[in-house]
Parts: sequence; structure tokens; C-alpha cells
Amino acid sequence: MIKDIVARRYARALIASVEAKEMLDKIGEELKEISSVFKGSKELQDFFFNPAIPFTKKEIVLKEILKLYSFNPKLEKFIFLLLKNDWLKIIEVIYDQFMFYCDEYNNRVRAEITSAYELTDSEKKAIASKLSRYTGKDIVLKVAVDSRIIGGIIAKIGSLVIDGSIINYLQVIKNSLVEEV
Repeated sequence: MIKDIVARRYARALIASVEAKEMLDKIGEELKEISSVFKGSKELQDFFFNPAIPFTKKEIVLKEILKLYSFNPKLEKFIFLLLKNDWLKIIEVIYDQFMFYCDEYNNRVRAEITSAYELTDSEKKAIASKLSRYTGKDIVLKVAVDSRIIGGIIAKIGSLVIDGSIINYLQVIKNSLVEEV
């Protein structure tokens, strides 16, 4: 899609504009925050994404919104650029792409873990350690609980899915029994 292509370009441009690469994660947090502001307000979306409202009014309101935060000046310029070029509506997609490139730069990958119960910190560390050895990258875990998987875990890293859930094992056994009959 065109918005994905545009989002990748803007994300790369924002990363390139940051001289101190150790600031990437901080800018990522700030980008997530401003993205959440727009995502969480139907009124802001209706205002900023309405082509009938003049750019100057949008610019004034955006300045007032940004005054409430202490964002990096480069990020503020970036947000105004998105407004000027009418791409503020894809700020969430830009954030996702930005974090993907930051993760690449920092040799990091995000893993979604689903467990039947709440994992302890030591279990999370053990899972992250094993996934790190498997991928050769640092792991950032996002953990969810879903009792429907009965036990075990499901790990998703990009398009890779490692399903070690009991529900999956039961499905495999069921399928093998059906094939034998």
C-alpha cells in the first residue's frame, strides 16, 4: 500500500535526521506518545484530517498541543512536516516503521509471547534468553495471557511463529488420529 511506502520513507528520514543515535529510543517513545494523542481523540482526528479546515488553523492547534509536551525539536519539526504534507493521518504506521528501523539499528527484535497464565520475571528472562540465542538479537518481549491455549507458550517474532501450546499439541494429536482412521 502507498501509506506503508510513505511511512517507511518518513521513518527512515526521521532516523537519518537524528545525529545522536542513542536518542532514537527516546524519540521513538515521544513519537508513540503523540501518535497515541491522535489515536485517542476522535475530535483531533476529525479536525486534522478534515481537508476543509485551513492549514493555518491546524498549525495553530498543533503548536498548542505540542506546547503540552517537551518533545525533541527534531520530532516537532517532523510532526509539522507530516501536517504540511498531509501525512499526519498515518503517524501510527510511521511509528511502527520507525521502531522497526530502530530495532534493526540496535540489533533488537520484538517478540509477542502468549501464555496461559501470567509469567514471572524469571520465566520472561528465560524465554527472552532462549529467543535471543535463536535469533542472535536482543529480544523485547510483549506478553499476553490467553487461557484458551491451556498451557505452554506461543512466540511470534515477525512472521515466525513457534507454537508450544498444549492446545496446538492436542490439535496435532487429533489430526494424526483422524488420518489413521
